[in-house]
Amino acid sequence: AHSSRMPLGARTDLADAAYVGVESYDDVVERAPPNDAVERAVSRAFDFVLVPVTIDDFSKLSVAPGAYAASPSMHSDGCLDSATWSARVVMRLSRATQRDGVMGGEEAGARRELAWAAHVGANAVTFSLDARHRAANVRYANIVSGSLGMLTHTKVWARVRVDDETLEDEDGARPSASSCETSYVEWAAFMSACEHDANVYALLEVGGGDVVHGTWRRWIGERVGAVVLRVDAFKTNARGFPVLPK
Repeated sequence: AHSSRMPLGARTDLADAAYVGVESYDDVVERAPPNDAVERAVSRAFDFVLVPVTIDDFSKLSVAPGAYAASPSMHSDGCLDSATWSARVVMRLSRATQRDGVMGGEEAGARRELAWAAHVGANAVTFSLDARHRAANVRYANIVSGSLGMLTHTKVWARVRVDDETLEDEDGARPSASSCETSYVEWAAFMSACEHDANVYALLEVGGGDVVHGTWRRWIGERVGAVVLRVDAFKTNARGFPVLPK
């Protein structure tokens, strides 16, 4: 994320690093107001927080094409000021929307949550491209390309895994290509469907799997918004501290 309100960007002892945030996976957080997550993150010296979309009653509203159903008087809208939304908050489409909605062929929930992220002015909104579910990735491209007009102040981060993981497609067969390779192919197809819009970025997720030689070089030429380091990407060194492998 990027904003002048994020203090880490002013430091000179971190080489090319700019901002460091924290992501919450706790189901309870999905029902908690975003200001609580922001306060916890800032108190722990993080610059921003990545949290699920919290919409209150907006989730019950239907968003017709060309209509905007959100009201600025809703609680989760007013719990943060506009400067904090844009500087401190990155939103993730909710688990239910990603798993049960888009994966199942339903797009309305994702469109509502993108509309809400744009409405509050979050710094970015993210979702996962899954190398095992090409049909869902095509739906994401359709959803995002149709929503870019309202996401003028909110970036789109398409999340992809860049370490090798065990993959099985819908039929249970393991693809012949590595997950690193498949993820890049899905990202390239997604960007092409979005006509390489300048507001769309990759969010690279690194886990505990091996990173195939040459993977990072391939991504150098891509528009990357951030890198996520999962807990399992770290190893314990001889002194008992978590470190990244060389």
